[in-house]
Amino acid sequence: AGSVLSIVAPGTRGTCGDERERVGLLSGEPTVEVRPSVWGGPNIYGLYMAELAGFFDIDDKSTGRQRLQIVTDVLNAAKIPSGGHTGCAANGSLPAVMGLVANEFTKWSAAAQTELGVQYDQTDVYQITHQAQQAIESKRYQDWQEDILFGVLGEEAATAIEVLQPSAVHDGRSVLRIETPGKTVGQTQLSQATNGERSFVQTEWYCQQIEDALVAASSNAQIGLVMRHAREALLWAVEQAVPNNELHHIALR
Repeated sequence: AGSVLSIVAPGTRGTCGDERERVGLLSGEPTVEVRPSVWGGPNIYGLYMAELAGFFDIDDKSTGRQRLQIVTDVLNAAKIPSGGHTGCAANGSLPAVMGLVANEFTKWSAAAQTELGVQYDQTDVYQITHQAQQAIESKRYQDWQEDILFGVLGEEAATAIEVLQPSAVHDGRSVLRIETPGKTVGQTQLSQATNGERSFVQTEWYCQQIEDALVAASSNAQIGLVMRHAREALLWAVEQAVPNNELHHIALR
């Protein structure tokens, strides 16, 4: 995998960690570029982090779509362009993912404790679980569809949203966690370089950029600590939706 590490140019759009090859853009252009990746793409990942960490005020009655718009505006103001892809389970299955975080906290918290070590805080786990339960009980995501992201982006969706290879299947057996600042692995390029051996890709420093932008826009700096735990909760929950749900994590530094 080290042979396909690529430098990410400033202002590059993000995408989802989905391991399948890209064939072009929603506009029909056959552009396939290397993008930093997080679950669901930057907008959806940001929405998960905002919900799970308590970014929104407790009495905020905004809809899921409105919250996605707020997160998008925050990220764009921080010079993090929008992005994603079609057929995205991390996006389209948002209510189910929230349910897993709320109801399976003993499982994902164990994974978080393994990853975070001395940084692990049970209080943050309880807060994330509570926030996920609140999001479900509010019913603001009960009618969620992946094209809500496309609607929020408007005309920008044409170039922000990638299209996956229609015949590609979820067969990744690992998650590459890219820790080297400014670098990532493109899923299409990796598949080509390894004769179809695919891996999900989570660009850790890009996760941090998105989280930092939300923290900067919040009145509560403590949510940054909660988001670091929420990152592991989300990773565990999304992994449950793929065929090989016991994925081997590989850190690339």
